[in-house]
Amino acid sequence: MAKYYRNLVVPIIVLMIVLVFLSACKENENSLIQSSQYSNSQVPINVYLKELSKTKFFQGPSVSGSYQYYLAWYKEKAAKHRIGFRLLGIIVVVLSVILPVIVALEKKIPEQKFIILSISLIIALATGINSFYRFDASWKGYISAQMQLEFKRSVWEAEIAEARSISNVTEQLKQLEQLEHAQKATERFIAESNEIIQKETTGYFKDVKMPKGK
Repeated sequence: MAKYYRNLVVPIIVLMIVLVFLSACKENENSLIQSSQYSNSQVPINVYLKELSKTKFFQGPSVSGSYQYYLAWYKEKAAKHRIGFRLLGIIVVVLSVILPVIVALEKKIPEQKFIILSISLIIALATGINSFYRFDASWKGYISAQMQLEFKRSVWEAEIAEARSISNVTEQLKQLEQLEHAQKATERFIAESNEIIQKETTGYFKDVKMPKGK
């Protein structure tokens, strides 16, 4: 038995190493700034990107407050609120169609009054929940924020690529222009991303209200 367990040690260790490696690769894929982007650390724009990758905003999705964290949060919330909106909508539509059929059958259905009351309560409950949580509005807000953030990232990456392509008569002047272009693009990217997040958060609290009793 002891020999059997010893034979399992090596495969388990190998498996753990592979999992750690895959996790590290996945984290690197999620990073906004890849290490290959600043391989030559002597160039000013590469030095800037390397230092930028250490800041909170450019960390992975596990770091609260980073770009990737908010993007992953919006993706998750958008999916959940889409399901909630559609599920409640289907419940209301189906039961609203069934209710008049049951009423029309009059006394042919046992416990007809109880069934009608139960269906009416479920419809009212589903409608009230959607009215309170506003799954439709929040879904729209989340997916809109997600798409805007992804667009801003694409713009920023394009501007970084544009900065790298800047050429000038002197190497020193070219490097300074690249750095300045990258800095301005990054400042816009961070400011506009934060503006999108703030706008969505404000809109969410504006839409979510306590349902009014009748």
